[in-house]
Amino acid sequence: MRTKFPSNSKKVSKRRSLYKSLRRIFMAGILVLIPVIMTFIAVKWLFVLVDGILKPYIELLFGIYIPGLGFIATVLLIFLSGLFATSYGGKRLINLGDQFLEHLPFIRRIYDASKDIVNAFTFTEAKVFKEVVLLEMPRKDLFFIGFVTSELIRKNVEGQDEMVTVFVPSVPMFTTGFLFVTRKDSVRFLDISIEEALELIVSGGMVSPETLPIKTV
Repeated sequence: MRTKFPSNSKKVSKRRSLYKSLRRIFMAGILVLIPVIMTFIAVKWLFVLVDGILKPYIELLFGIYIPGLGFIATVLLIFLSGLFATSYGGKRLINLGDQFLEHLPFIRRIYDASKDIVNAFTFTEAKVFKEVVLLEMPRKDLFFIGFVTSELIRKNVEGQDEMVTVFVPSVPMFTTGFLFVTRKDSVRFLDISIEEALELIVSGGMVSPETLPIKTV
């Protein structure tokens, strides 16, 4: 009587099935852990950053430093600043401070530029970002989303060209980025709002309009 042994093909099939199951479980674990790890890293980075703002002053004042105390002090300072800025007396003092800084030649330009950037990203004013555009670079069919900040004229021997300055925010630190000067006819103007474009950039493309319509001139 002969004893039947499993064929090699069945063994290979079982190993492949086991491998696929393990790979599926492993990938599921990665997909679960990556967002958690990224969130933890981001929160930790933000905590260390905020905690370190007042750290030197706390050490100087008390002689010791307790981790987390700088974070609490910074949050409290921001809250008190907001409370002050929204009060009647605070608004008047801030206006007086603005007027004072407006009379300082070098400081005025830095202060005004800083205020314009903050206003642009908090949607309180619309004078900084004028239009949303697509900037085709560094190769064909690869686009950056940017904001037109100003228009200017470039004069040359052949005449003059209409130029635009385009601010391209970086992700996720959208308050920093790159400034490009290019011909106006080389960019594509989008028919979307500044808010929609910023949401698209800040979310890394996860929050985006259904279409990116090009404005017709």
